[in-house]
Amino acid sequence: MGDRVLVLGATGFIGAEVARQLRESSRLRDVVHHGRSFDGRLRPIDADWELLDLQLASIDDIVRLLRRSRADVVVNCVGATSGSVAELRSANVGVLDKILAALCVRDARLVHLGSAAEYGSQPVGVPVNEEMAPRPFSDYGRAKLRATERVLTATRAAPIHATVLRVFNPLGAGSPRSTLAGRAARALALAVERGEDTVSLGSLNAFRDFVDVRDVAGAVAAACAVPAPSGRVLNVGRGEAVACREVVARLAVLAGFDGRIVESEGAPSSSSGLPWQEADIRAIADTTGWAPQHSLDDAVRHLWQSFVHHLWQTVER
Repeated sequence: MGDRVLVLGATGFIGAEVARQLRESSRLRDVVHHGRSFDGRLRPIDADWELLDLQLASIDDIVRLLRRSRADVVVNCVGATSGSVAELRSANVGVLDKILAALCVRDARLVHLGSAAEYGSQPVGVPVNEEMAPRPFSDYGRAKLRATERVLTATRAAPIHATVLRVFNPLGAGSPRSTLAGRAARALALAVERGEDTVSLGSLNAFRDFVDVRDVAGAVAAACAVPAPSGRVLNVGRGEAVACREVVARLAVLAGFDGRIVESEGAPSSSSGLPWQEADIRAIADTTGWAPQHSLDDAVRHLWQSFVHHLWQTVER
């Protein structure tokens, strides 16, 4: 369709994969990238382009970025999953507020990445659809919900075309330590390196909808190439709840770890208040034609292979 896409947060876990897939998409004319830190894989907008921390940037800075990029579509992958309440609000809400203000000056479609943490606790055994009332109980979930509400309000009160993709549990190469899979992979890698026969993790009782990060990027590409309805929230998941314990067990097989995995009780985690979650993904299929292409085994293998290739550079010793 000839759109020019600007990816914000293109050096993060999800953003980097989004940028890679959009760059390779034959449906898009051009893709430019923006990140807070330098990444040699990503092409700057022009020779004079400088890195910009969007948390410190002004609205005028972002307007200039939009104009220089000549973007038709802006993908917002900027955010933080951990930190103080103030830090979470700054990264997830404050940056978005400035983007929305900039889009009132320099028009472009917005695809914003939300989170399943916005839903909070929902009935066990019932796939979560976009009409269910969000009930976040974590600071992160509340910050992401506030961001989603800002997007939806902007589509009603201002001439902004925006869609929210509410991402469930992304899994794949580069999964950060803030995720269960990222923590487990690093713990297993260290245990194998050191010849240890025990790995300690938190409770693994919860069920989650784990979606390959490559499928998340595919959903973004679909929303960019086929304009999704403005003011809509669309779930992005695999549509299957899987035990966290099962994901760790599959990682252990790939790592060649045959020792004990000890689940510590400790302080309550976010999983303790959210025992089960599965995405209803019919809406995004109906509006964009997107469907997940990768199995859970694909996603787990994708994660572990990133350790095989970069093991001793990425695992803390």
